[in-house]
Amino acid sequence: MLFRSEVTKLGGKVLISRNYVGGNKDFNAILTAVKATNPDAIYVGSYYNEAAQICSQAKQLGLTAQILGDDGFDSPMLVQLAGTSAEGAVFSSPFSRSDPRKMVQDFITTYKARFNADPDMLSAQAFDSTLVLADAMKRANSVTDKEAIRTALSETKGFEGVTGTISFDANNEVIKPVILMTVKDGKFVFLKYQTAAQ
Repeated sequence: MLFRSEVTKLGGKVLISRNYVGGNKDFNAILTAVKATNPDAIYVGSYYNEAAQICSQAKQLGLTAQILGDDGFDSPMLVQLAGTSAEGAVFSSPFSRSDPRKMVQDFITTYKARFNADPDMLSAQAFDSTLVLADAMKRANSVTDKEAIRTALSETKGFEGVTGTISFDANNEVIKPVILMTVKDGKFVFLKYQTAAQ
């Protein structure tokens, strides 16, 4: 598992690892086993619904370890479901609502006006995906030539989107910063930009 190998490479130790079935609502058995290892942190790879349950049940069990998560945490529903149990959780995301760039704030304003809700990271990624594709079509000078569009997409470098600067590497993998966020006073707060070089 990539997570385990990276933690080990950086000098950490994975004390316990547990899987669960999607849709599960009772994590007490898993969290009790986790608590017995006295961890410094718990990494939860999950979407907000299960992450909220894990945060709540961890607090009920008296677990004080730092909760770490992935971009599945990035939904306003996390705090709505977990309440104060989500306080202090740190997670990665491709999107920060507090990014002061005009295009980000315009996107948030337009999204709120249309859907009467704050955009989550999935909305931001979908928006950027559409912009990147439109840009590739423009550079390919075609909306139907698949090969030309594919080539233009792979040549995308330094495209400014609401989720950051987007480029593709030689394997057509996206390269862009990861944003670290935390939950503070019931809100998602920007913590740090993390680039591949860091």
